[in-house]
Order: sequence, then structure tokens, then C-alpha cells
Amino acid sequence: MTNEIDSPLFLENGRFDESHAELVEGLSAGRSRRILSFFGGLILHVIVWDLVLARVPIIGWRARQTRISRHRKMSRQFRVLAVEMGGVMIKLGQFLSSRVDVLPREITDELKGLQDEVPAVPSAEIFAILRAELGDLDLRFAHIEAEPIAAASLGQAHRAWLRPQKAGETYGKAVIVKVQRPFIEEMVRVDLGALRVVAHWLMRYKPIRKRADVPALLDEFSRTLWEELDYEAEADNAERFAQIHAGNPRMAIPKIYRHHSTKRVIVLENVETLKIGAMQALLDAEIDPKAVADALL
Repeated sequence: MTNEIDSPLFLENGRFDESHAELVEGLSAGRSRRILSFFGGLILHVIVWDLVLARVPIIGWRARQTRISRHRKMSRQFRVLAVEMGGVMIKLGQFLSSRVDVLPREITDELKGLQDEVPAVPSAEIFAILRAELGDLDLRFAHIEAEPIAAASLGQAHRAWLRPQKAGETYGKAVIVKVQRPFIEEMVRVDLGALRVVAHWLMRYKPIRKRADVPALLDEFSRTLWEELDYEAEADNAERFAQIHAGNPRMAIPKIYRHHSTKRVIVLENVETLKIGAMQALLDAEIDPKAVADALL
């Protein structure tokens, strides 16, 4: 039913195989080095060009003239890094893209297009996490699709069907199973630890200190990130939102199946949706985009 596949990183009970701890530790060290190396080079570039050369009479004009193009290039380099590393780096790029109060427009514009889409985790590892969190999946689900419908930096989502409640039925309720990526909490700790070192570097320079309280920004980002990793809190918020809008016929909030959910797994009603920005799709479904906008406002 669940396409049982052995995972090289997990035991039969779905628990992490401690013999691979060295591998995970090595991956963590590699992530930390890569983050520190990238931002160290970026900070050095800014210091040399924007804080030193820009003040040199003979060549200062060149530093000032190329400032915007250099910032755009650095932003594109960060986007490449974020897509390759996933996790915190993608979230960081999205967070920074909204901070027009701190960063130059040329940087925030480059980061706006950073999508939270990464390669999917192999289904073997996803099913192993599900077994570790929920036990025997056959007691809960009639079927879980091996291929995800979406893969993001912190987790991925799979279509599934609960076990039927009525005799003669093959499948029960259609649901979406959202599962956190393997070792994501460990990776978040590593990445945030490296970023705290970067924040310390940045605060050593007065022009940067005057522009932004980098440690405070990192604290805000970190808090948001950890909240996003707590699926129990997400379920609480969804149910609270559903209660608030219970009498609104124009709003539908997917039901949360709490007895199938944990801090790392959340199971919710499968509700077909359209993106509010997909104008043609809305029109094809005979939905007035203006009415949607008015309802949101």
C-alpha cells in the first residue's frame, strides 16, 4: 500500500541508523564551511569595494559606478547557493527579499524570484519518517503516493487516502500528508549557527551597524523558521483560523486530522485549489479575480 522501500539511512522501525551519524556530521560540517566561505567572501568584497575603494579619489568613481551591478551579481550568486543548499538558505533569501528597509532595491529585486522548490527526498526516506512518527501506516492509510505533489526546502507533500470507514470502500478520505525532510532540524541548527558567526562579522563594521541590527534580524528569521518546523503549532493555527471564519461561506479551510499528525507530520484534507495570482485559471473556472481580491481585502 505504501510502496515499502528500504532506506539506507533508517532502520526497519523507521528510526535513524546511528551508524550513519558520521555521514550526517560530515554533511553538517560541509554546510557550515560553505556558508561561512560564501558570506566571508561577500563581506570582504563589500569592505574592499564599498568601504575602502569608494573613498579613494582616483578609483572611487569606479566603485560607485559599478555598485548596483556588483550587488546584483552577488545576489544572483546567493540565489545559486540557496537553490543548491536548500533549507535555511532558501528561506533566508525569501526573508531578505522582503526587507526593503534594510537592503538596496537591486538586491531585494533579485531575491524576489527565489522559489521554495527543491529536489524531492527519495520516497524510501519519507516512508521511513512516516513509520517513525505514526507506526504501522497500513493501520492509518489505504494508499500514499510515492511521488510528492510538492517538494519545498523544509518538507514535502504527498497525496494519500485514509483507510475507509464504510464496508466495500477501497479508499477513505482524500488527504495531503506533509512530511519534514530528513535531518532538517539538524541542518537548521547548523545553518543558523553559521549565520550567527556571519552576523558577528557584520556587526564589527560601523556602516553596517548603523544600517541594521543584524543579530535582531537573525533572531526574527530564526524564530519564524522554528515556528514553521512545528507542525503541531501549524495545526493549532489552522484550526483557530477555521473557527474564526466558520460562518463565512466564501472561505474553506482544510480539516486537520490531528490523530494522524505529529510535530513532523501533518495530515490535512485534500482541497483542490487555484493560485490567486493565476488569472487565466481563475477565469477558466468562472471565478472573478476582482471578487477574490475584494474578499481578501
